[in-house]
Amino acid sequence: LDELKKPLMDSQIIEIKCLYGNQDFDLSSIHGIDNIKYSNVEGKRDYQNITIHTRKSQFSFNELIDHIIEKNMSVLDIKFKEITIEEIYQYYLTSKEGGKNDEISS
Repeated sequence: LDELKKPLMDSQIIEIKCLYGNQDFDLSSIHGIDNIKYSNVEGKRDYQNITIHTRKSQFSFNELIDHIIEKNMSVLDIKFKEITIEEIYQYYLTSKEGGKNDEISS
């Protein structure tokens, strides 16, 4: 598995669980973010998950925290997530189809 992960060594995934509200959740202005996925938390109407795919070499966790504080986001949980087999598969599938191969697709 480590051999398959090699091309993704500069990638990391961060998951944020937060409350819905009238807050601006746009994180696309933060440097080093490749992909952002928003989803609902199953069984929790007022909660939202944000999954962020970043490039370690270009991303600043401090910048993310500063943005969260600046936007006054109600964060319940924030954590780093391991790259899964599904994400490795998506990476190789995207590469084979001629897509960008320097980021994780989702």
